[in-house]
Amino acid sequence: IFPRPFYSPISTEASTSMSRAPPVEVVMLCKTKMCKYFAKGRCKRGQACTWAHGEEELMARPDLFRTQLCVDFAAVGKCQSGGQCRFAHGSDMLRPVAVQPRGPHAPPAVAAPAVGGRSG
Repeated sequence: IFPRPFYSPISTEASTSMSRAPPVEVVMLCKTKMCKYFAKGRCKRGQACTWAHGEEELMARPDLFRTQLCVDFAAVGKCQSGGQCRFAHGSDMLRPVAVQPRGPHAPPAVAAPAVGGRSG
């Protein structure tokens, strides 16, 4: 899983001094799990929190199966996981990510671009 992002999907301001856009993976995983700090009454991020603060904010997790290239396969032409690898063994195997929003006011599902570069 990805580290907590520095950027709020709600705000255009970064929560640190960095000025680059958040990675696609961070945006896709935003609000897909409940905030453990909010549940304990200790979340200090408020609206800028990238974790859900209630069932109505929860988004479905995207299916990331074969949306990134397998680094091992690209580097040496083989992968120890073979057909069980969750990563694509060539650009012809890459597929787009379907993001399925959840909640009463969720917009229709959108396809996010495939992202490359993880090892499998």
